[in-house]
Amino acid sequence: MSAPPGRHPGCEGAATRPPLPRILNVNRLAAIGCLVLATSCATIPRGSLTDPKLAQFARAGPYRVVQYDLDWFDAKRQRHVPVHIYAPAGVAAGPLAGGVPTEGPAPTLHPVIIFSHGFGNSRFGYSYLGTHWASYGYVAVHPEHHGGGRYQVNIPEDLHFVIDQLQLDDALPPPLRTRLDRAHIAVAGHSVGAYGALAMAGLRVLFPDGSVVNFRDPRVSAAIEMSMSENFQSASYTQIATPVLHMTGTRDWDLLARTLPRKRRTPFNSIRRDDQYLLVVGGASHTTFSDEESEATRPAHDVIRMTSIVFLDAYLRGDRDALATLRDGDLSRALDGLGHLTVKSAPVLRIGKIAIHTAPVFDPEEASHGGLYRAVDMIAVRTPEELIRRFLLFREGEPFDAGKLTESERNLRTFDFLKTVSVTAGQQHDGIVDVDVTTQDAFSTDVDLEFSNDGGRSLYTFAVTQLDLFGRGSSLGLHTEQGRERRLNSIEFIDPATFGRYWNANVLLAKNSDGNEERLAIGRPLFASSTHFTLDGLTDHLLQVARIYQDAAIHSQFRHEHRELELNGGVKIDTQGVGNLRLLAGMDFLTDTFAPVFGLQPDERRFRFVTLGLDSTQFDLIKLDHVDYGLKDQDFNLGAHASADIGHSAPRIWRVRSDSSVGRRLGSRSFVLMHVLASTRAGDTNRNTIWSGDGRLVVKFSTRYPMTLVSRLRADLGSHLDRDVQFFADGQNGLRAYPNFAFEGRRRVLLNIEQRMFLGRELWQVVEPGAAIFLDSARVGGLRSDFGAGLRFSIARYQSAIIRVDAAYAVNDSPISKRGLVISVATTQAF
Repeated sequence: MSAPPGRHPGCEGAATRPPLPRILNVNRLAAIGCLVLATSCATIPRGSLTDPKLAQFARAGPYRVVQYDLDWFDAKRQRHVPVHIYAPAGVAAGPLAGGVPTEGPAPTLHPVIIFSHGFGNSRFGYSYLGTHWASYGYVAVHPEHHGGGRYQVNIPEDLHFVIDQLQLDDALPPPLRTRLDRAHIAVAGHSVGAYGALAMAGLRVLFPDGSVVNFRDPRVSAAIEMSMSENFQSASYTQIATPVLHMTGTRDWDLLARTLPRKRRTPFNSIRRDDQYLLVVGGASHTTFSDEESEATRPAHDVIRMTSIVFLDAYLRGDRDALATLRDGDLSRALDGLGHLTVKSAPVLRIGKIAIHTAPVFDPEEASHGGLYRAVDMIAVRTPEELIRRFLLFREGEPFDAGKLTESERNLRTFDFLKTVSVTAGQQHDGIVDVDVTTQDAFSTDVDLEFSNDGGRSLYTFAVTQLDLFGRGSSLGLHTEQGRERRLNSIEFIDPATFGRYWNANVLLAKNSDGNEERLAIGRPLFASSTHFTLDGLTDHLLQVARIYQDAAIHSQFRHEHRELELNGGVKIDTQGVGNLRLLAGMDFLTDTFAPVFGLQPDERRFRFVTLGLDSTQFDLIKLDHVDYGLKDQDFNLGAHASADIGHSAPRIWRVRSDSSVGRRLGSRSFVLMHVLASTRAGDTNRNTIWSGDGRLVVKFSTRYPMTLVSRLRADLGSHLDRDVQFFADGQNGLRAYPNFAFEGRRRVLLNIEQRMFLGRELWQVVEPGAAIFLDSARVGGLRSDFGAGLRFSIARYQSAIIRVDAAYAVNDSPISKRGLVISVATTQAF
């Protein structure tokens, strides 16, 4: 930043100034004069230092002061650097006495303040500061900068040289040798000297040849800049590395030199640190800081003296009380109209560049192992970068929030077409954090094939799902199933961004052997702690033949038609740290009609509920692999959740529902998670009261091969239930050695304990083998149990698929089976 010929940029008090235009518009002069007069009147300081404890820092401290004048010579630059030193001597009982004391320096180490003067001044100037700082136990060193031609280089190099000399006892007056606290040095300066102070703190200086130099001296712990004269861009201050006290005044401007108050505040506004302080001294101009002490300047000088001592005590002496006085507003209040202190709030760390890295099903290194892997990559749908970016909860330039990175990673992991997801923050630099998002695709075509034999009947399921349709995350699935109760054929479409990201739509059409179903659901879930509103809409029509079982046999059979129209919304009304509190409101219209086939049929149900409730959700996410799906990471929310709503339907029917859960970490790799649901009705209808509790314990061991203990305890209790509501204990509910509908009742308790073991890596880059031993037990009327062992084949690249082959020994008979060994094959976990 070179100075034009004959002028130093922005330096008031310089020996030369640019020539004024010969003719000035009279109106312009009048306007300037009025502005000067108005501003001057508006900035006359009024008030006094009100806090006695702080006001004392405006008066001389307990030390007597001794002065030294030295002439140091920098042989490397062939340049004289004379200095004037103000040093503390013995402790005095009262204010400073005139003259030079005879005592030597007080027996303690003294922090050092180097003061750089402005143009037109010398090492003997600013004595009101040197003597004051020394009276509080600081050694103030005032160097003199000769010449002004290369000041942008000479001043920083002079200051470097002074710091070098302070390291040498031989360069110091004998009374100061061994008495300097060289680990705590501050540099202060006024006008162009303020440039020197900031240069020592890390100011980046651009020179005419295009080079950028940072004169930062790591030996400097703090800086004080007074009415900085140089005009630098904001980017020049990004590497300031120390606390800085910035000073300016309410009259610190010069219209003719085009120096406005906002330019004086550029350093404070540009530095992205929270240890920056701006003192605006009432009535002070640019020269007030260099003026000799007088009745007129004393109020401003008192403010400067008091504030600088508190700042220096905080950052050179580590005085916590002084730091609290600076930051908590005590000092600002004590100024009482004589000035104003602004504390820089913590800088807002922002998101820098977001780099998206998407890998195919087999990354280049994996694909190099064979042509089959390369063929899969060619056939599979590649997830576009735009889709990943769309579902991130943060954007470039926004404030950095680590929680949003975690939530974004969790949300992306819910997509079945992604095998792995990683969202990580890089190192901070220049007030920003770059973020890397790395994903690897899973197979985009999912084929599910399952066979079983139940009571001599061959049962099967065949489904094909195409994931990530058109590169927008949608899926289309075809499903056919021969089950024990019916034959089912369906088509289902799911879109995660119908009206925008996280607006989910689900359409299902099913044609079954005993009826059909048409369902449309649209929702905006609680996908992050910052979600402002949620919405759930559903319309559903289901027609089927339903059954009530007793002793594993059909006790009654009826045609059931279900219709539902539901709309529920939630609006965030408060946040608690990492949580979300929502007010819920909606409607739920339900109609269930029944036509008998044989036996008793349930009573019809027709409700038109209008609901109101609250939902509080906290987020405490834990991510673990080798729980249910081998290498596939899973997310578990251990945060406390509580939801309750009450609904009313004419004529006099009430419904109350609650849903609560809470988890607890047991170290970094284990947890327990409890979930409790309750619902009941009141009025002219069955209460249909249901209490359900589900507890899960997951303990992951630190072993060579991954091992995880997974346990589930579930209890269901019903009272005055609707006739078609039953609780089963069978192969569909975790009692894997028993046939479907084996045991039923209005209350049940289920316990599952399974020790899972995994290889920890894929074979042929596709499947991870594993094994398990297990114990299942249930009480529905009586106690039934099974135990056994099985094989597990996890396919992390395949919609989190797992093939489970179990050999379970049924300890008890059931109404339709005998005790003994049962072999089962399934594509889901037993619980």
